[in-house]
Amino acid sequence: MKKIEAGIKQCVADMKLPPADLAFDKDFAQYSNGTKCLLKCVGEFIGVFKDGKLVDSTLTTMTNDFLKEHPEEKEMTGTILKDCKNISEACPCATAAKMFTCARDIADRLMKGKMQKKN
Repeated sequence: MKKIEAGIKQCVADMKLPPADLAFDKDFAQYSNGTKCLLKCVGEFIGVFKDGKLVDSTLTTMTNDFLKEHPEEKEMTGTILKDCKNISEACPCATAAKMFTCARDIADRLMKGKMQKKN
């Protein structure tokens, strides 16, 4: 998490983005180009995104590290890897943003399902 936070700080500083471009809670279609490129920059900073594609080895390492602390999330990480890995858009910034949105949406959906099972 600290590496992601450092990436966000570095990319925001480098890109000089307005506050509106820092909102990731919108639908992909509503992201500005600045938001999309910020997500690409952060992905490159942490090593999971390069040349418009996910870097399998880095993503696998990060996923394994996450699962050590959260083994109950194996379904979520597997679904994200399977469903989001091959997303491709004409622009690398759009590809990175769409991958982020895909992962966020899967995580949200699975977390809601777990909450409903508890009730």
